[in-house]
Amino acid sequence: MMVMSRLRWLVLGLTLGCSGKSGSDSAGEGEGEGEGEGEGEGEGEGEGEGEAPLTNGPGVSLVMANSCAPDDGGAWQLVVGLGSACDMGAPDPDVPFVRLTVYHSDLFAQPVDTEASWTDWEQGQAVFYPSGSGGPSGNAPHGSLYLSQWDGIDSGAPPEGGAVAGWYTITLEDGSQLGNSFQGVWCGGDPMCG
Repeated sequence: MMVMSRLRWLVLGLTLGCSGKSGSDSAGEGEGEGEGEGEGEGEGEGEGEGEAPLTNGPGVSLVMANSCAPDDGGAWQLVVGLGSACDMGAPDPDVPFVRLTVYHSDLFAQPVDTEASWTDWEQGQAVFYPSGSGGPSGNAPHGSLYLSQWDGIDSGAPPEGGAVAGWYTITLEDGSQLGNSFQGVWCGGDPMCG
């Protein structure tokens, strides 16, 4: 019960402003703060392979859960950079992170080893918090997400705490690109959409 309570806090806290259309124009702040290997260069679009094309955004840790889309349908929400435990407490408000929401499951014909891309808010969105939840945010109407691992998805029943891994790239409204690889956990959840 405590796990679900904290998961609900995390999902509710991070979905505030779910439309993703309200953020400051200072989205490019904090670039280069991500962790990972490589030179941080790339085109922002993946090749459907396991290696992240960019390594200049928040990365390494991930929590992924069910969420709600702007049309109240189902969605997946990925929070990269704050930790990788379903029962983690409130995150440090100064830690940079990216919140990605993919709300059309048809982007993944096969959920693993498939790259999903979206443009103009149609099938997904992302928000970059360069100074953490206590600072300004930057919207990313364009992006790509690649999952190289999602334990249990082939059977249709990924277990809570099961491993998820992959990478993301996003293009902020000012044209700058961020991305990184991540590894973390699937936390499931049953949000009330609608």
